[in-house]
Amino acid sequence: MGDAVKKLKYAGLNLVAPGIGHFAMKRWGRGLIYFLSTLACFIWMLVSFFQLLIGNIYTAANGGDPKVDMLSVFLPMGLIVAIWIVSYIDIMFIRLRDKTSAESEKSEVPVSRVETPDLEGKIRREVAKQLRELRDAGKIKFVDEE
Repeated sequence: MGDAVKKLKYAGLNLVAPGIGHFAMKRWGRGLIYFLSTLACFIWMLVSFFQLLIGNIYTAANGGDPKVDMLSVFLPMGLIVAIWIVSYIDIMFIRLRDKTSAESEKSEVPVSRVETPDLEGKIRREVAKQLRELRDAGKIKFVDEE
Protein backbone atom coordinates (compact mmCIF):
# COMPACT_ATOMS: atom_id res chain seq x y z
CA MET A 1 0.00 0.00 0.00
CA GLY A 2 1.36 3.41 -0.94
CA ASP A 3 2.41 5.96 1.62
CA ALA A 4 -0.26 8.44 0.48
CA VAL A 5 -2.97 5.79 0.85
CA LYS A 6 -1.76 4.96 4.37
CA LYS A 7 -1.82 8.64 5.30
CA LEU A 8 -5.41 8.92 4.07
CA LYS A 9 -6.37 5.76 5.96
CA TYR A 10 -4.95 7.05 9.25
CA ALA A 11 -6.35 10.54 8.68
CA GLY A 12 -9.75 9.00 7.94
CA LEU A 13 -9.63 7.03 11.16
CA ASN A 14 -8.73 10.25 12.94
CA LEU A 15 -12.11 11.66 11.83
CA VAL A 16 -13.75 9.43 14.43
CA ALA A 17 -11.80 11.09 17.24
CA PRO A 18 -8.33 12.53 17.60
CA GLY A 19 -5.95 9.73 18.48
CA ILE A 20 -7.75 6.88 16.71
CA GLY A 21 -5.44 7.24 13.70
CA HIS A 22 -2.48 7.09 16.07
CA PHE A 23 -3.85 3.91 17.64
CA ALA A 24 -4.04 2.37 14.14
CA MET A 25 -0.40 3.36 13.60
CA LYS A 26 0.47 1.63 16.91
CA ARG A 27 1.51 4.95 18.44
CA TRP A 28 -0.28 4.22 21.71
CA GLY A 29 1.15 7.04 23.81
CA ARG A 30 0.37 9.82 21.38
CA GLY A 31 -3.03 8.37 20.58
CA LEU A 32 -3.90 8.20 24.26
CA ILE A 33 -2.79 11.79 24.84
CA TYR A 34 -4.88 13.11 21.93
CA PHE A 35 -7.91 10.98 22.78
CA LEU A 36 -7.95 11.72 26.51
CA SER A 37 -7.34 15.45 26.04
CA THR A 38 -10.21 15.62 23.56
CA LEU A 39 -12.45 13.64 25.91
CA ALA A 40 -11.55 15.97 28.80
CA CYS A 41 -12.35 19.06 26.71
CA PHE A 42 -15.63 17.51 25.56
CA ILE A 43 -16.67 16.79 29.15
CA TRP A 44 -15.60 20.32 30.14
CA MET A 45 -17.75 21.71 27.30
CA LEU A 46 -20.80 19.68 28.31
CA VAL A 47 -20.49 20.59 31.99
CA SER A 48 -20.12 24.28 31.12
CA PHE A 49 -23.10 24.15 28.79
CA PHE A 50 -25.38 22.49 31.32
CA GLN A 51 -24.21 24.79 34.13
CA LEU A 52 -25.04 27.76 31.93
CA LEU A 53 -28.38 26.28 30.87
CA ILE A 54 -29.50 25.25 34.36
CA GLY A 55 -28.24 28.51 35.86
CA ASN A 56 -30.20 30.55 33.32
CA ILE A 57 -33.35 28.49 33.81
CA TYR A 58 -33.07 28.96 37.59
CA THR A 59 -32.36 32.70 37.21
CA ALA A 60 -35.25 33.16 34.75
CA ALA A 61 -37.62 31.23 37.04
CA ASN A 62 -36.74 33.61 39.89
CA GLY A 63 -37.36 36.67 37.72
CA GLY A 64 -33.69 37.58 37.09
CA ASP A 65 -31.91 38.34 33.88
CA PRO A 66 -30.18 35.34 32.31
CA LYS A 67 -26.43 35.65 31.89
CA VAL A 68 -24.64 35.00 28.63
CA ASP A 69 -21.27 33.37 29.30
CA MET A 70 -20.64 31.45 26.13
CA LEU A 71 -16.85 31.64 26.53
CA SER A 72 -17.01 28.78 29.00
CA VAL A 73 -18.64 26.67 26.26
CA PHE A 74 -16.68 27.88 23.22
CA LEU A 75 -13.23 27.70 24.84
CA PRO A 76 -13.23 23.89 25.25
CA MET A 77 -14.86 23.58 21.82
CA GLY A 78 -12.00 25.58 20.31
CA LEU A 79 -9.49 23.42 22.15
CA ILE A 80 -11.09 20.31 20.69
CA VAL A 81 -10.71 21.73 17.17
CA ALA A 82 -7.08 22.69 17.90
CA ILE A 83 -6.31 19.19 19.23
CA TRP A 84 -7.89 17.67 16.14
CA ILE A 85 -5.77 19.83 13.81
CA VAL A 86 -2.57 19.08 15.74
CA SER A 87 -3.32 15.35 15.64
CA TYR A 88 -3.75 15.48 11.83
CA ILE A 89 -0.47 17.36 11.45
CA ASP A 90 1.18 14.83 13.75
CA ILE A 91 -0.07 11.92 11.64
CA MET A 92 1.38 13.50 8.50
CA PHE A 93 4.75 14.13 10.15
CA ILE A 94 4.93 10.68 11.75
CA ARG A 95 4.54 9.00 8.39
CA LEU A 96 7.11 11.35 6.87
CA ARG A 97 9.54 10.73 9.73
CA ASP A 98 9.04 6.94 9.48
CA LYS A 99 9.72 7.11 5.76
CA THR A 100 12.91 9.14 6.15
CA SER A 101 14.18 6.91 8.98
CA ALA A 102 13.56 3.81 6.85
CA GLU A 103 15.47 5.39 3.97
CA SER A 104 18.36 6.34 6.24
CA GLU A 105 18.55 2.77 7.57
CA LYS A 106 18.81 1.49 4.00
CA SER A 107 21.59 3.93 3.16
CA GLU A 108 23.80 3.05 6.11
CA VAL A 109 27.26 1.75 5.29
CA PRO A 110 27.86 -1.88 6.27
CA VAL A 111 30.03 -2.38 9.33
CA SER A 112 32.79 -4.02 7.29
CA ARG A 113 33.26 -0.79 5.33
CA VAL A 114 33.36 1.51 8.32
CA GLU A 115 36.74 3.13 8.55
CA THR A 116 37.82 3.40 12.16
CA PRO A 117 41.39 3.63 13.30
CA ASP A 118 42.83 0.21 14.11
CA LEU A 119 39.44 -1.53 14.36
CA GLU A 120 40.86 -4.73 12.87
CA GLY A 121 43.77 -4.67 15.32
CA LYS A 122 41.44 -4.29 18.29
CA ILE A 123 39.35 -7.22 17.13
CA ARG A 124 42.44 -9.41 16.61
CA ARG A 125 43.77 -8.54 20.09
CA GLU A 126 40.40 -9.34 21.71
CA VAL A 127 40.14 -12.69 19.90
CA ALA A 128 43.71 -13.58 20.86
CA LYS A 129 42.99 -12.70 24.49
CA GLN A 130 39.88 -14.89 24.56
CA LEU A 131 41.77 -17.77 22.93
CA ARG A 132 44.56 -17.52 25.55
CA GLU A 133 41.94 -17.58 28.34
CA LEU A 134 40.35 -20.69 26.85
CA ARG A 135 43.79 -22.35 26.48
CA ASP A 136 44.70 -21.49 30.09
CA ALA A 137 41.41 -22.97 31.26
CA GLY A 138 42.25 -26.19 29.38
CA LYS A 139 39.22 -26.00 27.10
CA ILE A 140 41.21 -25.79 23.87
CA LYS A 141 44.71 -26.66 22.61
CA PHE A 142 46.59 -24.94 19.86
CA VAL A 143 47.85 -27.09 16.99
CA ASP A 144 51.49 -26.16 17.57
CA GLU A 145 51.27 -27.24 21.25
CA GLU A 146 50.58 -30.90 20.49
